Amino acid sequence: AMEGKITFSTPNFDLLLKACATTAKALFPNFVFLDTPYNQHADWRADDPKRYLYEVATMGCRTRVFDNVNGIKSSVGRGNLSFTSMNLPRLAIEARHEAEENCPDGDKETIRSEARLLFLESVRRMASLIADQLYDRYCYQRTALARQFPFMMGNDVWKGGAALDPNQEVGDVINSGTLGIGFIGGHNAMVAIYGEGHAHNKAAWDTLYDAVSVMNDVAQEYKRKYHLNYSVLATPAEGLSGRFTRMDRKRYGIIPGVTDLNYYVNSFHVDVREPIGIAEKIKCEAPFHAITGGGHITYVELDGEAKKNVSVILKIVKMMKDEHIGYGSINHPVDTCRGCGFKGVIYDKCPVCNSDRIARLRRITGYLTGSLDTWNSAKQAEEHDRVKHQ
Repeated sequence: AMEGKITFSTPNFDLLLKACATTAKALFPNFVFLDTPYNQHADWRADDPKRYLYEVATMGCRTRVFDNVNGIKSSVGRGNLSFTSMNLPRLAIEARHEAEENCPDGDKETIRSEARLLFLESVRRMASLIADQLYDRYCYQRTALARQFPFMMGNDVWKGGAALDPNQEVGDVINSGTLGIGFIGGHNAMVAIYGEGHAHNKAAWDTLYDAVSVMNDVAQEYKRKYHLNYSVLATPAEGLSGRFTRMDRKRYGIIPGVTDLNYYVNSFHVDVREPIGIAEKIKCEAPFHAITGGGHITYVELDGEAKKNVSVILKIVKMMKDEHIGYGSINHPVDTCRGCGFKGVIYDKCPVCNSDRIARLRRITGYLTGSLDTWNSAKQAEEHDRVKHQ
């Protein structure tokens, strides 16, 4: 296939192969699945030269802008206005403590059941608080003047902005933007309640899924209340991942599997240290994509030089498509020797010139780094702990 020896009936299959070959070498592109049910658009037509208007797009990290209660369902001429993220591990820790106080003589399952109910109640309260805060901020954002955003408004990047006088408030021009209720630390929260994460514990998986569903219910409630584009975002948490952990360790002490590392695991992701296969990880995370309309991503971590295994990349992409992943990526090490320029998997020193000056390109929360050492300590620790998926 890569040599062009087969004629394909599927349109653009050759481009898919090129995309797989490119990501095997350079970590990009990522893959957005337009035929996943929640990414489809009723007005999309293959022969429409402007079909891009009806195709979902994401920010490189994961932010998704598509559904729209105030205009055409599209990613064009819109953006994310703001999002605020809740600390799921803290809510879970407090729910567990309260459950133990409420059931001093209860057995393990009784305490877990009580903690689950308390946790879901606190998630609903926090999601509502965040939704109110986002609305207050939106009302303030509306009062900004068009001249404060000369490029965005003047070039009609925000649709309708070009028609504004420079001294007019942006007002309804931004009402098609999105407001995200975010969350991090799903895995750590489940460890706080169940003693293990959601990758291999059905009760933990169900509880985390129910928690995100509660957030989604609140988002839909506020969407109807204010006629604005509320949604749930699987937060990338570049900075919060370490900050929340430090705050909770100071408040609650070291809790194994919860506050004992320098970071919380992102959103609904399986623990980066979890020994789990590629197919199992994709199946575990895929259902969360449909209820995080503000953005999501699932990645798998490969070992070795992926450029030698393009067929494996294609199989993984097909697996993501079959499981209704909305947005997926495939990670693998891309190292470059600063001494001689050798590119490949480099462990300690360059196999060609023996230099230890190595630039290590990695994907962190959807972004590529110029070098891993430019990221904060929490994200460096998270990347260090990642297991390879088989």
